[in-house]
Amino acid sequence: MPWQIEYLPEEEAVVIVSTGETTPQDSVAQTDAAVELQAKYNVRRFLLDYSQTHVTAHIADIYGLPEYYSKRGVPHDVRIAVVFPADHLQYEKYEFYEDVCLNRGYRSLIFD
Repeated sequence: MPWQIEYLPEEEAVVIVSTGETTPQDSVAQTDAAVELQAKYNVRRFLLDYSQTHVTAHIADIYGLPEYYSKRGVPHDVRIAVVFPADHLQYEKYEFYEDVCLNRGYRSLIFD
């Protein structure tokens, strides 16, 4: 699955753009790359553009992401915006991600 990550200094944000299939391993790799940029630039805002992505993760994989954030030392004051595909397929996965993040103290909002 191709994806790109960059730090936008004028926005003080990290942007991840993903296309194609996104596996649980891709999510972990994206998190690891984002954590490095977060630490380097003290970033508190993240934008995940998944508008062209098909997520292959199961609910159990999604459920574990906020715990992985904690293990990697991601601060709880970060803000995560996720743009999901306009066709709304897999909307339930994105909604579940938003809920599990909020329940674990991470502010995540989804948008189409």
